[in-house]
Formats: sequence, structure tokens, C-alpha cells
Amino acid sequence: MPKYIKPIAVFIIAFSFFSQKLWASIEMVKTDVSGANFIEISTGNYSITTAIAGSNASLSELKTSTISLVSGYLSQIPSISLLPQVISIEGGQISANNKTIGLDESSQPEILFTNDISTYTISTSTIKLMEIFDHSGNAKSQIWQADMNYDFKNKTLKFNPASGTWPMGSIFEVNLSSSVKDSNLLSISGTTVYFTTLMNCAVDNTIPLIETPQTKVYIQANDYEENFFVALSTSLSQTGVKEANEKLVGALGAEKEPVKILSIAVYNSSANNISGSLTASSKIIFSYDDLDENDDGFIDALPSKLKTKNFSLWRLNENKNLWVRQSGYEVDTFNSQVYINTNHFSTYALVPQADNEVTTVYAYPVPFRPNAGNIARYGSWNDGITFTNLPSEGKIRIYTISMELVKTLEITPNEINWDIKNSNGEIVASGIYVWEIVSGKNRKTGKLMVIK
Repeated sequence: MPKYIKPIAVFIIAFSFFSQKLWASIEMVKTDVSGANFIEISTGNYSITTAIAGSNASLSELKTSTISLVSGYLSQIPSISLLPQVISIEGGQISANNKTIGLDESSQPEILFTNDISTYTISTSTIKLMEIFDHSGNAKSQIWQADMNYDFKNKTLKFNPASGTWPMGSIFEVNLSSSVKDSNLLSISGTTVYFTTLMNCAVDNTIPLIETPQTKVYIQANDYEENFFVALSTSLSQTGVKEANEKLVGALGAEKEPVKILSIAVYNSSANNISGSLTASSKIIFSYDDLDENDDGFIDALPSKLKTKNFSLWRLNENKNLWVRQSGYEVDTFNSQVYINTNHFSTYALVPQADNEVTTVYAYPVPFRPNAGNIARYGSWNDGITFTNLPSEGKIRIYTISMELVKTLEITPNEINWDIKNSNGEIVASGIYVWEIVSGKNRKTGKLMVIK
């Protein structure tokens, strides 16, 4: 029997399975047929074709094509929904977190795939390697030249820098477009992976958080005695964090749960954790810009309106799984950042804090004369008397001049209006009234005048 008959028998079997509408995967044909460009079988409404030493059609094309064109051989594996994915990026000294990995200057990172990738779809136009930050934390967006080699056996794509080495302390991005396909011609749905290179301990280094580069860690030259990697993570599922959160909420209330976490771990080139104490003071910069997107000075998506200027910074006690409030941090409201100088790297958290400041609270208009005909100066019945610059919690009590309680108002930042009525809903008489605000341990008083 001539050699070219062999794949025909395979396709007849495949066709019989498709006629029974079984799920299956179509895999690349491996054949020793030579001297022929393609083999075609036509039966009824179906045409099955294989191109020798060429691209193969896929099961997805069988589902969508009007002529039901397919090639390859059948494997009864329910894999039609298994699109190719990147499992991980490996080949370096140490994993930093689920998105980055540390490499020394000469390492060759490897991207591991779930499926066999078609080498026809691997090129510099479909896969872009870019340096996105240098060791000073400066954004680069610089295309980096590297040779790409795909290993069919291990389903890995290896990068070898054209210059022979990677720059120290840089963060790289590998972007795989949807044009990268597996052997079934199923596309990767656009994937980006990252890796970082070993940092030079003899120079200053700034490590930005990839998702939010305004959040960063600054490490001075010679803070460490050996070259190092830095792993940053914002995951809430870290060991001890959940328990620490529960303890904090139990002690201080639900609104005291951390709204942002940054874990900082430092490793040497042998993968040993050397975070510990630094020889000098480095800086952690926490950006909260994404927590106040409308720039109104309040934390978004919280039941109560808590001010960003009152953020507090806490560090995780990893032995007791307990958040410990830090001192010496500063809140920069202009740049939407909280920063602290420290000689110890660990897990840090931004925690909302009630604003009890009352020194700037005042009421207007005084006097209140709604029938005077000058709303801008004396107010109106619709607006009443406004208390402004309020803290985030507390109460306002209004008394007569003889200190009889008229009404109590619950604070709702940043302003609240008194409708000139008592607790029974009756409009109060003309006269002088005293107001008192209490927030936490702070208290302030003032006077009002009502002229009807």
C-alpha cells in the first residue's frame, strides 16, 4: 500500500466520530508522506483536507465554517474549551509573586504554556519584550531585543537577550498578542507577564508596584550588603492578613479594616529572605489615588464618608498576626500618598480613621433671618442653618440660652443643615441658641441667633 494512503484511513475514522457529534480535539498531523501537497477526502457535505508540512485547521474552524473544513487526526479528549494559556514564567533565581520573577543578569526566562504553541505564530510582531521600569523606577517603554526559542517537549518559550545580559534592577514586560496560537490554531486571549532582574546593592534602587507605579519602595545604596530581589504584593490572602484583619475589625469596628495592603519581601540571589533590618532608612510610598478617584478628599466605596487625610499606617506583626499602628508616617494629600521611612520591610496596610477634628467647624448664617429678603446674607427656610467642616463622626446638640436641649443632629460629613425645628418637629422661637459638637474626645461650642 502506498504511504499516502495511511493518513486517509485516519481521516475516515475521524469523520465517523464527527458524524456522531462527539467532542474532540484536533491535533497536528505527523506524517512521512512526501511528494504531495495535500490529501483531500469528500463525503456528502463534508470536505476533510490536510496540508503536508503546512498549517492545520482547527476544531474551532469546524464549528464556524460553512464547508466544515478540518485537518489533522482525532483524539477523544474533551478539550474544545481549553484555550491556550500561560501557566507561569520561570527560569530565574526566585519567584517574586504571581506576576514577577527575579532573574540574574544572564538568566533566560521561560514562558510555560498549557498547550503546544504553533511556531509559525511566534515572532517579534506577536510577542513583544519591553523594559518598562529601570532600577530608579523610571518608566521606560523600551523594546528589548532577544532571541526566542520554543521547546515543543516542555511547551516553553525561552528568551535570550541579544546583548547577552539583562540590565540590573529593571522590570520587563512580555506581551503575547492574540495572534499567538496553539497547534489547533486557538488564540491566546492576550496575555502579559512580567519579570524583574537582580538589583545592584551598590546603587540607589526604586521598585514600583507594576499595577500602581505611584506605590513604590525606595532602597538606598548599601542598605544591603549583597545584590537582591524585591517582591511586592497586594494580595489580601497572604498568611496572617485575614486573621489580623478580623482582630482589628473586632476591636475597632468594620470601618477599620485595611483598604490597601503592600507586602515587601527581599531575597538574595540564593533565594534566602533577607528583608530583616536594613543598615539605613529606606522609604515606602503608598499611593491611594485609586481610592479617591473623584478627588473629593473622601475614601470611595465606604458606607461612611471618611477622609483620606486621616489614613493611618499599620504594620503586620507576623508572629502574632496582629496589625500594629506605626508612628512617623505622613499623609501627602496633594499627591495622594502616605509614606514612611523605615529600616524594616514587612507587610503594611492603609487603614481608614475617623476624623475627630472640630476646631474648624462653624455655622452659618448668623444671624438667621429668612424673612429679611437677603438669602445670601441671612439664609432661607429651605436651607436652614448649615454646619460645615465637620469631622467624620460625632453629634451636634442645640440648646436654648438656658441650656435646655432643643435637638440633636448626627454628623454626616462634610456638612449638615438644621431645619430650625426642635425634636418634636416644631419651628423654634426667635432667640439666641447654643450649639455644641462632640467628636471623639474633642468638643467645640458656638452661638446661633434666630430672627423670624
